[in-house]
Amino acid sequence: MSILILPPEIQNQIAAGEVVERPASVVKECVENSIDAGANHIEIQIEEGGKKLIQITDNGSGMSPEDAEKSLLRHATSKIQSIDDLFSIQSFGFRGEALAAISSVSDFTLITKRDEDNQGIQIISPSPLGRGTKGEGVPANNGTTIRIQNLFSPTPARLQYLKTNETEYRQCLKTIQAFALSHPQISFKLIKDQTITLDLPSSNLETRVQKILKKSGEQLLTINHQPSTAKISGYTSSPGHYVGNKNHQHLFVNNRYIEDHHLAYAIREAYVQSCGIEKHLFPFFVIFIEIDPILVDVNVHPRKTEVKFAEPGEIFSLIKGTVIDELKKLNGQSTSPDSVHHNNQSYQSQPSFSPRGSGAAANFNKSLFSSADSFADRHLDRNTIPSIPENRSESIITKDQSVSKNAPLNVLSQIENKYILAQSDDGLYLFDQHALHERLRFERLFNQAQEKKIETQPLLIPQSVKLSEEDVSIIHEYKSDVRNLGFVIDITSDTTIEISQVPALLKSEDFEVLFQDFSQYFENDQIGENSYEKMLRKMLEYKSCRGSVFFGDHMEKEEMQQLLDEFQSAEWKLLCPHGRPNHVFWSYEDIDKMFHR
Repeated sequence: MSILILPPEIQNQIAAGEVVERPASVVKECVENSIDAGANHIEIQIEEGGKKLIQITDNGSGMSPEDAEKSLLRHATSKIQSIDDLFSIQSFGFRGEALAAISSVSDFTLITKRDEDNQGIQIISPSPLGRGTKGEGVPANNGTTIRIQNLFSPTPARLQYLKTNETEYRQCLKTIQAFALSHPQISFKLIKDQTITLDLPSSNLETRVQKILKKSGEQLLTINHQPSTAKISGYTSSPGHYVGNKNHQHLFVNNRYIEDHHLAYAIREAYVQSCGIEKHLFPFFVIFIEIDPILVDVNVHPRKTEVKFAEPGEIFSLIKGTVIDELKKLNGQSTSPDSVHHNNQSYQSQPSFSPRGSGAAANFNKSLFSSADSFADRHLDRNTIPSIPENRSESIITKDQSVSKNAPLNVLSQIENKYILAQSDDGLYLFDQHALHERLRFERLFNQAQEKKIETQPLLIPQSVKLSEEDVSIIHEYKSDVRNLGFVIDITSDTTIEISQVPALLKSEDFEVLFQDFSQYFENDQIGENSYEKMLRKMLEYKSCRGSVFFGDHMEKEEMQQLLDEFQSAEWKLLCPHGRPNHVFWSYEDIDKMFHR
């Protein structure tokens, strides 16, 4: 078979398969061009989810008649002139594929005018020709209007893969919101089927974030950190303000929206390792990374939604560390610790229990742990911990109540050997006794580990641990990480490891379970982060859980009071290390309201 050169219209339709995935892809490419043209007002009209009509109108610089005709040619661009320019991209569109690809799979019209021109120029590209016809002069405002009708009509097979009109519209809306967040100085208007659904005047970033995320200022934590390698800025959730999905997670690199689950994971891990977050909840955030363009490649994906960092691990650690630092600053500066109310529509007419937080610095009392730990040692046969149902979707913080050192917590009773009921000057508290003790033990162990290296202890008799062949292979691959945690191991067979030295705090634990967890983490959960920190936390969670008072254990009043006294000086009060609430709170004011007092 002879080798043929495909005609331009087929080349463009193939390119459209990479660049134009759905109507939102068209919106993205055209809005990028509007921003690059210096527009400060952009209006988007969408009909039938973008299948029937997508029209983008801006007040940017416009194009000359000559440039307008060239703009529909493939690889026509004003953004790059040499290969070196690819490594210092500052603008959005630069390949010159978008308009050629879009016009090849739609009925395409472009109208553009510069300020110095007396009239605009209109170019029509009827499908399936795929090439711009000669432009003609028309009356027009300064700027550019691009009208895309009957998207994918020349390629009906592609049309069948589109979702419902509403689904495609939501994707377009998400795309526009991302641009609106990264360019608050630009006003955006979205018209869906002749109805205005989004109208965002020019504003500052905080106002734009509150408008799009539908969050108040007190729910947002400001991020602003500028190390030598990159600048991290924006907003993320204040402790306790979480949502049940990832819909409001926005990441930008040099003002370009990206999708990077590694970095999103880094931000969530910052909450896991500091104030805590329940497993079914996620922080919302709008985070900007400013970095030298030479250190990031935005040309690795046709739609440019993914980027490649020169040092991805460094960026991961930088973002995670920045968010942890800001959370700690907030915690240390707080003079009125927060209370968290879980939104539950079934009880809107009544006050509800809510976990409580505090900003007091950690100041641990050794007597608590010596007595409470000895108590736990009397109950070593407890192996299971009932978990709390995870059926909440969002947490909301208010700042009108606090756990005050001047208002001590006083034990009232233990309920079913599971919960501790206490009172203070501001209300009633119900504690999960295991989750409370676990939180306090974890903070103590973690602070000790931060202050000095892990103490290790040789075993008198090396211990053999049977694992799967896959687990042993993974442990062998990450043997140095395991060694940093205080383990000395030898691989004695394809399914056996021999342990001769262990961290002192784990000297009597079940190493088979622990090394299975290590293998799971190294194989599936490790995402560009510091393995030592993650695995150290896993070890400390394991130790704090195993040594804590268990659900169902009877406690003396003095033991319960010691836990409550220590709770008031804990650094992070809301959750146990695994992300479960350790207490709920009911203010006297809320109780009065329930009884119509």
